[in-house]
Amino acid sequence: MSNPAIVIFCGLLLSVSAFSVDITLPAFSFMADDLAAPYSQIQLVVPVFLACIGVGQIFSGPLSDRFGRKPVMLGGLALFAAGSVVCVMAGSIDMLLAGRALQGLGASGGPVVARAVLRDLFSGRQLASNIALATMVFAFGPIVAPLAGVGLMQFGGWRFIFLAILAFGLLLLAFGVFRLPETIRERDLNALRAFRWRSNLAAMLGNRQSRTYTILFGPIMTMMILLLVAMPRVYDESFGITGTPFAFFFAFHGVGIIIGQYLNRIMIVKIGVENAMLVGSVISVAVSVMMFLLEVAGLLNAYVLSACLMLFAIGFLTIMANAMALALDPHGTIAGFVSSIVESSGRIVASLAGAVFAWVIGGDVHVCVIALLATTVLVLISLLLVRKTTVMRENLS
Repeated sequence: MSNPAIVIFCGLLLSVSAFSVDITLPAFSFMADDLAAPYSQIQLVVPVFLACIGVGQIFSGPLSDRFGRKPVMLGGLALFAAGSVVCVMAGSIDMLLAGRALQGLGASGGPVVARAVLRDLFSGRQLASNIALATMVFAFGPIVAPLAGVGLMQFGGWRFIFLAILAFGLLLLAFGVFRLPETIRERDLNALRAFRWRSNLAAMLGNRQSRTYTILFGPIMTMMILLLVAMPRVYDESFGITGTPFAFFFAFHGVGIIIGQYLNRIMIVKIGVENAMLVGSVISVAVSVMMFLLEVAGLLNAYVLSACLMLFAIGFLTIMANAMALALDPHGTIAGFVSSIVESSGRIVASLAGAVFAWVIGGDVHVCVIALLATTVLVLISLLLVRKTTVMRENLS
C-alpha cells in the first residue's frame, strides 16, 4: 500500500467507532419496543460501547508496540465481529449490552493502531495534516451510518443494523490481512512489562505538550459523546422526528467534519497546529452560543438544529484531531503506548460524562444546548490558558 492508501485505511479504522454508534441511532425506539426495555437503557448502547473501547485501548497500544501494529489490529477486528454476532442474536437488553461491550473491546485497537501507524510514518505538521486527512475519511461514519441504519430498518429491522456492522468489520479485517504492511520499525520486547509501562508513562507525562493534551482530550471528546447520546432522544421528544427524517438531519453534520478537516489542513500549514485548534474551539463556542440564543428565542427547530450541528462539527473535530497529533508527536518510539493512554483516558472520561448526560438531558433540547455550551466554553478556556502559558515560557526562554 502507498502512504496515501494507508492514511485512507487508517481513516476507515477511525470510523469504526463512529459507524458502529451512528448506524444504531435511528433504531433506539424500535430496539426499546422489541426488547421491552426503557429508552434510557437503550441509550446505554452508546456509552457502554465507547467505555469498553476506552478500557481496551489501555492494552492495545502496548500490545502493538510489542507484537506489531497489524496483529493487534486484526485481532481486534475479529473480536469486534464476534461482538456483532452477539448483538444480532440478542434477546434482551443485557445480551445486547454484552455484545456492545465485546464490540467495544474489539474496536479499541482501531483508533490506537491507526494513529500509531500514522506516527510510524509521519511527524510534525505532516503528522497533523495526515491525521486531519484520516479524520476526513472518518466522516464516512457520521454521514453514511444513520442513512444506512434507516434503510436497514426498513428492509429487515434493527438486527440487520448489526449485520451491517459485522460486514463492515469483516471487510476491514480482510483488507488488513492482505494489504496492510507492518509499519513499526522495531518492536519493544518489554512493552508489556510493568517497568516499561512506568518508564513510558513517565516519559509521556514528563513532556509538557503530551501531558497537557492528554488531560484535555477527555473534555474535548465529551463534546462528541454528548451529541451522540442526546441527539436521537432530543430530535424524538422535542421535535417529533425519528427514523428516516432523523437520519438525514443527523447525517448532515458529517458534511461539517469534511469541511472542517479540509480547512484544518490548510490552517496547519498557514498558522500552525495549535492556532488551528484554537480557531476550531472558537467556532464551537460561537455555534453553541448561537444555538442557545436561538433556543431561548424559540427559533431552534429541527432544520436549524441540523444546520448548527453541521457548523459545530467544523470546529470540534478540528480540536480533537489536532489535540491527538500534539499529544502523540513527541513520542515516535512509544507511539502505540501514547495513543493508548490518550484515547483510553479520553474515552473513559467522555463515556462517563455521556452516561450522566443521558440521564440529565433526557429529550430536553434546552438542557442539551446548555450542557453543550458549558462543555465548549470549558475547552476554549483551557486551550487559551495553555496558549498563554506557552507564550510566557517562550518569552522567558
